[in-house]
Amino acid sequence: MAWAQRAIAERADSLPVLRATDLPALVVTGAEDELVAAPDAAATADALPRGRLVTLPGVGHLQPLEAPDEVTDLLTTLLDDATTPDRNGYGTC
Repeated sequence: MAWAQRAIAERADSLPVLRATDLPALVVTGAEDELVAAPDAAATADALPRGRLVTLPGVGHLQPLEAPDEVTDLLTTLLDDATTPDRNGYGTC
């Protein structure tokens, strides 16, 4: 665990890569997440030109395990929006 935390802390900043990404994107965070701060999740979503942030109430760091139905609905909507012309401004991919 300590090695993984050091590796995460020492990795290169990926925000320039995110800024250059032209794909619909979703950042899902839990309101009770103690590992990723809300401002960090917001910065990630803001860096994505076509990204959006969703914060799930009462959920921690493991959103797919803690709120599987909500995460599935969010991802299904993202895929639908990404493949439907002119829906939510995404267009087709």
